[in-house]
Amino acid sequence: MSIRTLIVFMLSFFVCSVNGQSIDSLKLLIKDIQRGENDSIRFAANDKFLSGIESLLKHKDSFNQKFDSLKNVSVLTSEDNQVRLYTWLLPYYDGNHYEYFGFIQYKTKTSDTLVRLVDSSSVIVKPESEKLTPERWLGIVYYKIIPVSKSKKTYYTLLGWKAKDKSYSQKVIEILYFDKDKAKFGYPLIKSGSVFKNRLLFTFNAMATMSLNFDKKYNGIVFDHISSNKKIPTQIVGPDGTYDALKYKKRKWILYRDVDARTLWDPKKILAEPKE
Repeated sequence: MSIRTLIVFMLSFFVCSVNGQSIDSLKLLIKDIQRGENDSIRFAANDKFLSGIESLLKHKDSFNQKFDSLKNVSVLTSEDNQVRLYTWLLPYYDGNHYEYFGFIQYKTKTSDTLVRLVDSSSVIVKPESEKLTPERWLGIVYYKIIPVSKSKKTYYTLLGWKAKDKSYSQKVIEILYFDKDKAKFGYPLIKSGSVFKNRLLFTFNAMATMSLNFDKKYNGIVFDHISSNKKIPTQIVGPDGTYDALKYKKRKWILYRDVDARTLWDPKKILAEPKE
Protein backbone atom coordinates (compact mmCIF):
# COMPACT_ATOMS: atom_id res chain seq x y z
CA MET A 1 0.00 0.00 0.00
CA SER A 2 1.44 3.36 -1.04
CA ILE A 3 1.78 6.26 1.40
CA ARG A 4 -0.81 8.24 -0.57
CA THR A 5 -3.32 5.37 -0.43
CA LEU A 6 -2.70 4.97 3.31
CA ILE A 7 -3.30 8.67 3.94
CA VAL A 8 -6.56 8.60 1.95
CA PHE A 9 -7.69 5.52 3.88
CA MET A 10 -6.90 7.10 7.24
CA LEU A 11 -8.70 10.32 6.34
CA SER A 12 -11.75 8.35 5.17
CA PHE A 13 -11.75 6.36 8.39
CA PHE A 14 -11.50 9.56 10.44
CA VAL A 15 -14.43 11.19 8.61
CA CYS A 16 -16.58 8.06 9.00
CA SER A 17 -15.76 7.89 12.71
CA VAL A 18 -16.71 11.53 13.26
CA ASN A 19 -19.93 11.11 11.31
CA GLY A 20 -20.64 7.84 13.10
CA GLN A 21 -20.34 9.51 16.49
CA SER A 22 -22.62 12.32 15.30
CA ILE A 23 -25.25 9.85 14.13
CA ASP A 24 -24.99 7.90 17.40
CA SER A 25 -25.65 11.08 19.39
CA LEU A 26 -28.59 11.90 17.12
CA LYS A 27 -30.05 8.42 17.69
CA LEU A 28 -30.16 9.10 21.44
CA LEU A 29 -31.88 12.45 20.89
CA ILE A 30 -34.58 10.87 18.72
CA LYS A 31 -35.65 8.68 21.64
CA ASP A 32 -36.18 11.77 23.80
CA ILE A 33 -38.04 13.53 20.98
CA GLN A 34 -40.46 10.64 20.65
CA ARG A 35 -40.78 9.44 24.24
CA GLY A 36 -39.51 12.20 26.54
CA GLU A 37 -41.25 12.39 29.94
CA ASN A 38 -42.51 15.92 29.26
CA ASP A 39 -42.58 18.58 26.55
CA SER A 40 -39.55 20.38 27.93
CA ILE A 41 -37.40 17.28 27.42
CA ARG A 42 -38.83 16.68 23.95
CA PHE A 43 -38.39 20.30 22.81
CA ALA A 44 -34.82 20.49 24.13
CA ALA A 45 -33.91 17.20 22.43
CA ASN A 46 -35.43 18.38 19.16
CA ASP A 47 -33.48 21.65 19.27
CA LYS A 48 -30.23 19.72 19.74
CA PHE A 49 -31.22 17.27 17.01
CA LEU A 50 -31.97 20.12 14.59
CA SER A 51 -28.60 21.70 15.23
CA GLY A 52 -26.76 18.37 15.07
CA ILE A 53 -28.26 17.07 11.86
CA GLU A 54 -27.91 20.47 10.16
CA SER A 55 -24.21 20.49 11.03
CA LEU A 56 -23.88 16.94 9.70
CA LEU A 57 -25.73 17.75 6.46
CA LYS A 58 -23.47 20.70 5.78
CA HIS A 59 -20.59 18.23 5.33
CA LYS A 60 -19.74 18.04 1.63
CA ASP A 61 -20.16 14.24 1.44
CA SER A 62 -23.40 14.03 3.43
CA PHE A 63 -25.67 13.73 0.36
CA ASN A 64 -24.38 10.23 -0.29
CA GLN A 65 -24.14 9.17 3.34
CA LYS A 66 -26.53 6.52 4.65
CA PHE A 67 -28.81 7.45 7.54
CA ASP A 68 -30.56 4.07 7.91
CA SER A 69 -29.84 3.93 11.63
CA LEU A 70 -31.83 7.12 12.34
CA LYS A 71 -35.17 5.61 13.26
CA ASN A 72 -38.31 7.79 13.06
CA VAL A 73 -36.58 10.09 10.57
CA SER A 74 -37.61 9.69 6.94
CA VAL A 75 -34.71 10.07 4.49
CA LEU A 76 -35.64 9.99 0.79
CA THR A 77 -33.39 10.33 -2.24
CA SER A 78 -34.84 10.95 -5.70
CA GLU A 79 -34.10 8.46 -8.47
CA ASP A 80 -32.18 11.11 -10.39
CA ASN A 81 -30.00 11.66 -7.31
CA GLN A 82 -30.71 15.41 -7.33
CA VAL A 83 -32.90 15.78 -4.24
CA ARG A 84 -32.88 14.46 -0.69
CA LEU A 85 -35.61 15.01 1.89
CA TYR A 86 -35.26 14.56 5.66
CA THR A 87 -38.52 14.82 7.64
CA TRP A 88 -39.70 13.90 11.14
CA LEU A 89 -42.36 14.85 13.68
CA LEU A 90 -42.26 16.03 17.26
CA PRO A 91 -45.25 14.60 19.18
CA TYR A 92 -46.32 16.71 22.15
CA TYR A 93 -46.73 14.89 25.44
CA ASP A 94 -50.53 15.38 25.44
CA GLY A 95 -50.77 13.19 22.32
CA ASN A 96 -52.99 15.75 20.61
CA HIS A 97 -50.47 18.12 19.03
CA TYR A 98 -47.65 17.58 16.57
CA GLU A 99 -44.94 19.69 15.01
CA TYR A 100 -42.98 18.80 11.90
CA PHE A 101 -39.37 19.43 10.95
CA GLY A 102 -37.13 18.73 8.01
CA PHE A 103 -34.51 19.69 5.47
CA ILE A 104 -34.13 19.62 1.70
CA GLN A 105 -30.79 18.92 0.11
CA TYR A 106 -30.64 19.53 -3.63
CA LYS A 107 -28.08 19.96 -6.34
CA THR A 108 -27.85 22.97 -8.63
CA LYS A 109 -25.54 23.61 -11.57
CA THR A 110 -23.12 25.47 -9.33
CA SER A 111 -23.41 23.93 -5.86
CA ASP A 112 -25.30 21.79 -3.36
CA THR A 113 -27.96 23.54 -1.30
CA LEU A 114 -29.36 22.77 2.16
CA VAL A 115 -32.65 24.40 3.25
CA ARG A 116 -34.57 23.96 6.51
CA LEU A 117 -38.32 23.27 6.37
CA VAL A 118 -40.50 25.36 8.72
CA ASP A 119 -43.88 23.93 9.76
CA SER A 120 -46.56 26.57 9.09
CA SER A 121 -49.62 24.30 9.24
CA SER A 122 -51.49 26.57 11.66
CA VAL A 123 -51.53 29.53 9.25
CA ILE A 124 -52.14 27.72 5.94
CA VAL A 125 -55.85 28.26 5.27
CA LYS A 126 -56.32 26.53 1.88
CA PRO A 127 -53.72 23.76 1.75
CA GLU A 128 -54.88 22.19 -1.53
CA SER A 129 -54.55 25.43 -3.47
CA GLU A 130 -51.74 27.42 -1.84
CA LYS A 131 -48.24 27.62 -3.24
CA LEU A 132 -45.72 27.18 -0.45
CA THR A 133 -41.99 27.47 0.25
CA PRO A 134 -39.58 25.79 2.69
CA GLU A 135 -40.14 28.76 5.03
CA ARG A 136 -43.92 28.26 4.77
CA TRP A 137 -44.32 24.50 4.70
CA LEU A 138 -47.35 22.29 5.37
CA GLY A 139 -45.49 19.95 7.74
CA ILE A 140 -45.46 16.36 6.47
CA VAL A 141 -43.42 13.17 6.94
CA TYR A 142 -42.71 12.02 3.38
CA TYR A 143 -42.28 8.36 2.49
CA LYS A 144 -42.10 8.36 -1.33
CA ILE A 145 -40.65 10.64 -4.00
CA ILE A 146 -41.67 10.23 -7.67
CA PRO A 147 -39.96 12.36 -10.35
CA VAL A 148 -42.04 13.24 -13.44
CA SER A 149 -41.21 15.44 -16.43
CA LYS A 150 -43.10 18.40 -17.84
CA SER A 151 -41.80 20.97 -20.33
CA LYS A 152 -38.20 19.77 -19.88
CA LYS A 153 -38.40 20.29 -16.11
CA THR A 154 -38.54 17.70 -13.34
CA TYR A 155 -41.34 17.82 -10.78
CA TYR A 156 -41.11 15.64 -7.68
CA THR A 157 -44.40 14.11 -6.56
CA LEU A 158 -44.22 13.42 -2.84
CA LEU A 159 -46.39 11.01 -0.84
CA GLY A 160 -46.62 11.73 2.86
CA TRP A 161 -48.38 11.27 6.16
CA LYS A 162 -49.50 13.86 8.69
CA ALA A 163 -50.98 13.32 12.16
CA LYS A 164 -53.34 16.21 12.92
CA ASP A 165 -54.60 15.37 16.43
CA LYS A 166 -56.02 12.48 18.45
CA SER A 167 -59.03 12.22 16.11
CA TYR A 168 -57.67 12.61 12.60
CA SER A 169 -54.73 11.79 10.39
CA GLN A 170 -53.98 12.77 6.81
CA LYS A 171 -52.26 11.39 3.73
CA VAL A 172 -50.86 13.94 1.29
CA ILE A 173 -49.85 14.08 -2.36
CA GLU A 174 -47.51 17.06 -2.74
CA ILE A 175 -45.60 18.57 -5.67
CA LEU A 176 -42.03 19.80 -5.13
CA TYR A 177 -40.23 21.73 -7.85
CA PHE A 178 -37.42 24.22 -8.33
CA ASP A 179 -37.70 27.69 -9.82
CA LYS A 180 -34.43 29.55 -10.39
CA ASP A 181 -32.77 27.14 -7.95
CA LYS A 182 -35.38 27.91 -5.25
CA ALA A 183 -37.39 25.03 -3.77
CA LYS A 184 -41.17 25.43 -3.94
CA PHE A 185 -44.14 23.29 -2.91
CA GLY A 186 -47.43 23.16 -4.79
CA TYR A 187 -47.85 23.10 -8.54
CA PRO A 188 -51.11 22.57 -10.51
CA LEU A 189 -50.06 19.18 -11.80
CA ILE A 190 -53.06 17.22 -10.43
CA LYS A 191 -56.28 17.24 -12.50
CA SER A 192 -59.48 16.33 -10.62
CA GLY A 193 -62.35 16.57 -13.08
CA SER A 194 -61.98 20.02 -14.61
CA VAL A 195 -60.03 21.45 -11.65
CA PHE A 196 -56.25 21.55 -11.25
CA LYS A 197 -54.88 21.30 -7.71
CA ASN A 198 -51.47 22.02 -6.21
CA ARG A 199 -51.75 19.05 -3.85
CA LEU A 200 -54.28 16.55 -2.50
CA LEU A 201 -55.10 15.95 1.17
CA PHE A 202 -57.08 13.01 2.50
CA THR A 203 -58.37 13.21 6.08
CA PHE A 204 -59.48 10.08 7.93
CA ASN A 205 -60.13 8.75 11.41
CA ALA A 206 -56.88 8.31 13.34
CA MET A 207 -57.93 4.76 14.24
CA ALA A 208 -58.20 3.83 10.54
CA THR A 209 -55.47 3.07 8.03
CA MET A 210 -55.37 4.57 4.55
CA SER A 211 -53.35 3.05 1.72
CA LEU A 212 -51.62 5.54 -0.59
CA ASN A 213 -48.84 4.04 -2.70
CA PHE A 214 -47.04 4.36 -6.00
CA ASP A 215 -47.27 1.28 -8.21
CA LYS A 216 -44.27 1.17 -10.53
CA LYS A 217 -45.74 -1.51 -12.81
CA TYR A 218 -48.92 0.51 -13.29
CA ASN A 219 -46.93 3.76 -13.20
CA GLY A 220 -49.60 5.38 -11.08
CA ILE A 221 -50.63 6.25 -7.54
CA VAL A 222 -53.38 4.05 -6.08
CA PHE A 223 -55.23 4.88 -2.88
CA ASP A 224 -58.24 4.09 -0.69
CA HIS A 225 -61.35 6.18 -1.21
CA ILE A 226 -62.29 7.95 2.03
CA SER A 227 -65.98 8.13 2.91
CA SER A 228 -68.05 9.95 5.54
CA ASN A 229 -70.80 8.75 7.86
CA LYS A 230 -74.01 8.89 5.79
CA LYS A 231 -76.03 9.82 8.88
CA ILE A 232 -73.52 12.47 9.93
CA PRO A 233 -71.92 13.79 6.68
CA THR A 234 -69.36 15.88 8.54
CA GLN A 235 -68.06 12.84 10.42
CA ILE A 236 -65.08 11.43 8.52
CA VAL A 237 -64.69 7.68 8.85
CA GLY A 238 -62.08 6.15 6.59
CA PRO A 239 -61.60 3.79 3.63
CA ASP A 240 -64.87 2.38 2.24
CA GLY A 241 -63.41 -0.54 0.27
CA THR A 242 -63.16 1.25 -3.08
CA TYR A 243 -60.09 2.72 -4.74
CA ASP A 244 -59.11 5.80 -6.71
CA ALA A 245 -55.97 6.37 -8.74
CA LEU A 246 -53.75 9.00 -10.31
CA LYS A 247 -52.20 8.24 -13.69
CA TYR A 248 -49.52 10.47 -15.20
CA LYS A 249 -50.72 11.22 -18.73
CA LYS A 250 -50.29 14.21 -21.04
CA ARG A 251 -47.84 15.79 -18.57
CA LYS A 252 -50.25 15.82 -15.62
CA TRP A 253 -51.63 13.53 -12.92
CA ILE A 254 -55.22 12.63 -13.87
CA LEU A 255 -57.59 11.45 -11.13
CA TYR A 256 -59.66 8.31 -11.80
CA ARG A 257 -62.50 7.42 -9.46
CA ASP A 258 -63.65 3.96 -8.38
CA VAL A 259 -60.98 1.90 -10.14
CA ASP A 260 -60.98 -1.90 -10.01
CA ALA A 261 -58.04 -2.79 -7.78
CA ARG A 262 -58.13 -6.44 -8.92
CA THR A 263 -57.32 -5.65 -12.55
CA LEU A 264 -55.61 -2.29 -12.16
CA TRP A 265 -52.13 -3.78 -12.57
CA ASP A 266 -53.01 -5.64 -15.76
CA PRO A 267 -50.89 -3.93 -18.45
CA LYS A 268 -53.64 -4.64 -21.01
CA LYS A 269 -56.19 -2.71 -19.00
CA ILE A 270 -56.81 0.82 -20.28
CA LEU A 271 -58.52 3.24 -17.94
CA ALA A 272 -61.36 5.23 -19.46
CA GLU A 273 -61.00 8.98 -19.28
CA PRO A 274 -62.66 10.30 -16.10
CA LYS A 275 -65.89 12.23 -16.49
CA GLU A 276 -65.61 16.01 -16.17
